[in-house]
Amino acid sequence: MQDTAAGLIGNLMAMLERVGHVPNGARVYYLNRSQPPLLSAMVRSVYEASPGAAQLPLLRRALPLLIVEHHYWTNSPKAVKVRDTNGTVHSLSRYWAEWYQPRPESYREDAAQARNITGTSSTNNTRAAQLYHELASGAESGWDYSSRWFADNKTISTIRTTQIIPADLNAWLYQMERNIAWAANLTGNATTYDSFNSAAAARKKAIDALLWDDKAGMWRDGILLPFNSNTSSNTIQNSTNQVYSLTQNPGIFASNFVPLWTGMTQGDAQQGARVVQALQRSSLVGPSGIATTLYRTGQQWDYPNGWPPLQHMLIEGASQYGGAVGNTFARDLARIWVTMNMRVYNIDGHMHEKYDVSSPEGGFGGGGEYAPQVGFGWSNGVVLDLLARYF
Repeated sequence: MQDTAAGLIGNLMAMLERVGHVPNGARVYYLNRSQPPLLSAMVRSVYEASPGAAQLPLLRRALPLLIVEHHYWTNSPKAVKVRDTNGTVHSLSRYWAEWYQPRPESYREDAAQARNITGTSSTNNTRAAQLYHELASGAESGWDYSSRWFADNKTISTIRTTQIIPADLNAWLYQMERNIAWAANLTGNATTYDSFNSAAAARKKAIDALLWDDKAGMWRDGILLPFNSNTSSNTIQNSTNQVYSLTQNPGIFASNFVPLWTGMTQGDAQQGARVVQALQRSSLVGPSGIATTLYRTGQQWDYPNGWPPLQHMLIEGASQYGGAVGNTFARDLARIWVTMNMRVYNIDGHMHEKYDVSSPEGGFGGGGEYAPQVGFGWSNGVVLDLLARYF
């Protein structure tokens, strides 16, 4: 299994080396957008499964490539400047795909959306081109699609992905910065170690100032406020020097709690426990797992679907940083999730990419642009890991 994982990250690093980021898929029309920045966590997991001198070549190869990926995510147009309430200007990142036409993999769906909203699917129409841009940027997030990106929390016609500063994305970048510093330390690169420790500290300061909701005990996505009064409410222009203001999205999404997994509360056990307790109060925790959101829109990254990677991140985060309450929550959720997966497998003989978590019986999830998929790599991996840890 470790060889398989090492081979996978070797493939991803080869693509990163060739095109400057980890593309959303291994096809040329995916080069306009990335996968979420989780490669550094994958590299670290493979190393820590068998640490030592034999793994240092992996880190030496990965380190300069991860710096390239970091540059991709932390420069305009993905990175923006945001001023907090004290007047301090921070840099945070967002999803932004360089694409202004229907996605080739979903051409029919995108063109139909544009016709419904604007009356035309022509890329010469400014509103249609902006819609295509927002749809492709939403696909870059992996959450394609979700009420999380919709201005009205209901309909895809109000999608505004590039106006959102995602809490989980910026927490993953914080994790990446710490992982780069960790790899630099192990390979003897003191300058890079110092630089990325500083970058991580600056990002944590920005997240704490702009995305942490202390009253609720969770992080929240930020919504960039347009700086031009003539700009529509769901459009943010790309301007390298512009400094934005931001308001927090009050919606309840599983992503609000993902920063716990990245170590954002490390060293503050009380804050970690508060996050776990906020998750328990959020109504996201269903009879068979954690729902992605509270909103039933028909989109696949909304209620009642629960996705294996989110379960795993929240179980690991609660266990590692949530103290006694987190350990109990993680154990209970792991057992509930694995038991439901087994129950569904015994009924239909499949592992599914997503599950309906709204009932104790569970079931495979639905919604979105394509038929539910079976297989399924991350479903299998999550169950295998939870079986090893909790059974």
